[in-house]
Amino acid sequence: MAATLDEIKNIKRYITKQYMMEDKKNDHSSGSLDEGTPPELCSYCHDAPCKLEQTYTSDESLYTVLMREGDEMMSSGMANNQIRYSLYRTAALYCFGNLGAGNRRQLPQCIVSEIRDAFPAQSETNYVGYKEA
Repeated sequence: MAATLDEIKNIKRYITKQYMMEDKKNDHSSGSLDEGTPPELCSYCHDAPCKLEQTYTSDESLYTVLMREGDEMMSSGMANNQIRYSLYRTAALYCFGNLGAGNRRQLPQCIVSEIRDAFPAQSETNYVGYKEA
């Protein structure tokens, strides 16, 4: 049974409140950098540090937030395709702000790859990919 848009919005509101209250360590980072060492340039998003490692909330990276949201949705019984869709929307909001209806931008491959690795499709042919508006 697929979740309705209102159910997904309610779940996202709940999850947003939950991760704002929790303090978890960023599992994605490759370790702490020295103050004088510039972060490595991501080969996908061309940012330093990678968009996944950038701070999303006061002390958490986008990666930590996305994985926590995904785990919460998975424990609530949502299918992986619904979880990926919701996480793509969260990542797009962080990366590009509110784009509005019909305005689409392609997410960096580093974000898409991490979400697909964490919440895989049943088969490789089940990924829709980016579509122009």
